[in-house]
Amino acid sequence: MLFSGEAQERPILTPPVAEALFRIEWLERRAKIANLLTAVTGMRQGEILALRVQDLGPDCLYVCYSWRKKDALKTTKTQRQQGCGNAF
Repeated sequence: MLFSGEAQERPILTPPVAEALFRIEWLERRAKIANLLTAVTGMRQGEILALRVQDLGPDCLYVCYSWRKKDALKTTKTQRQQGCGNAF
């Protein structure tokens, strides 16, 4: 039987710390954009990696796919694709 013990608390950044973090200069612009997307939308890393041009709406993002190294492009965790275009 596997047991890892009690889960450790995962503190989140306070608004002032998050604001300061996004004000500094980032070496990798794409990493900053991905982190901003996560901060304001709650999107997962794989969902951000799978974004395509056709997933950009006039005032929204369509989360149609997820991506990970092992599986490549795949459906999202919920497997709902409302408003999404055709396949890959």
